[in-house]
Amino acid sequence: MITLKVKEVIKEFSPISPAEFTPKPTTPKTLPPELSDRYVEVEYIGKGGFARVFKAKRKDGKLVAVKIPISLDEATGKSFIRELTNWTRLNHENIVRIYNYNILPIPYIEMELCDQSLADLPKPMEIEKAAWIIFNIAEGLKYAHAKKIIHRDLKPQNILLKDGIPKISDWGLSKVMAETSSATATKAFTPLYAAPEQIRGEDKDERTDIWQLGVIFYELVTGELPFKGDSFV
Repeated sequence: MITLKVKEVIKEFSPISPAEFTPKPTTPKTLPPELSDRYVEVEYIGKGGFARVFKAKRKDGKLVAVKIPISLDEATGKSFIRELTNWTRLNHENIVRIYNYNILPIPYIEMELCDQSLADLPKPMEIEKAAWIIFNIAEGLKYAHAKKIIHRDLKPQNILLKDGIPKISDWGLSKVMAETSSATATKAFTPLYAAPEQIRGEDKDERTDIWQLGVIFYELVTGELPFKGDSFV
C-alpha cells in the first residue's frame, strides 16, 4: 500500500511529458477538443510549416486565426517558443498581431485574422501597386530590425493581407541579432527566396530580410522568380 502511494505522489509531481502537450488525435481539419470550448464557428484555413491554422469566433464575437502545432518534438517545440518570444515583442500595423497564446491545455497562438496572402494575388502586377506593397512590408521590417529581430523566411505565403494592408506573419525562424549564430543555427529556409549567406551557412543579419524582400518585389513585377533550378549548384 505504501509503495502504491509513493508511486501516485511521484506521478502527480513528475514533469509533464511532451506527448501530453501534443493535441489529441483529430482529423486534420478539426480543431483539437482541448480548445473547443473557447471558440465557435470554426473553419479550417490550411497548413503551413509546422502548424495548422483555423478561422474561429471567440465567445466575445471577435473573429481570429488560431495556429496550432501539428505535433511536438524537440525541433518543433524550439521553433514554437522562438516564434512566441520574438513575435510577442512586435506591435506594428504591418505585422500580424498576436492576441493570446499559451502552452496549456495545448500550445496555440491566437492572432489577427487576415483575408489572404501575397501568394494569392495575380502576378505580374502594376509596378506602382507592387512598390506600395513592398513599402509597407519594409515598414514592418524596419520596426522589427529596430528591435534587433530579423525574420529570415520572407516569402509571399508569409505576407498576409487584411483590408489590402500587407502584414508580415510566421516568425518561427526569426532571430534576435544579438544572439550568436550557433545559438539559433538552422538550415530551415525557403531556397528560392534565400539570401546567399543562408545558402552558404554564414551569419545572417537584417540584409538577409532585405534580399528576400527584393526577390518578392521581382516576383510581383515580373510574375517569375529571379532564380530557377532544382538545386543550389
